[in-house]
Amino acid sequence: MININPDQHHEILEKCPVLGEYSQFVEAVRAHQRTGEENALQNAVDECIRRGILSEYLRKKGSEAVNMLIAEYDYDMDIKVQREEAKEEGIRLGTVNNILEFLEDLGEIPETLKSKIMQEEKPDILKKWLKLAAKAETVEEFEKKIEK
Repeated sequence: MININPDQHHEILEKCPVLGEYSQFVEAVRAHQRTGEENALQNAVDECIRRGILSEYLRKKGSEAVNMLIAEYDYDMDIKVQREEAKEEGIRLGTVNNILEFLEDLGEIPETLKSKIMQEEKPDILKKWLKLAAKAETVEEFEKKIEK
């Protein structure tokens, strides 16, 4: 077993930045809880977002993180949530790959466009882009249509 508390300075925390940030997040939660403040968990989430600790994840799923911290841990529910998140991510990645495949058939995809597609999180936008990519005659045409 590895102790990932920040004060232990385990090398894995440096090799795995996400784990390191998670460790800092847990420490922030503990620190806020020790103060006895009313909104300790939400304040810890807000602090971590400000400090850039798991900020992208906490911006998207901060309320879920707080709810999980408040709720009694339920292994079966945790597994169900993880599976649902994995399923959603799989669908998102599949759609992203399909968009890129359609565009690759049309020509070279600029890195900025590729990056924009890969970073998009909203399923409805990706679905719209997939339809546009399937109908586009050029990469440039696709790029102009998604800028609207």
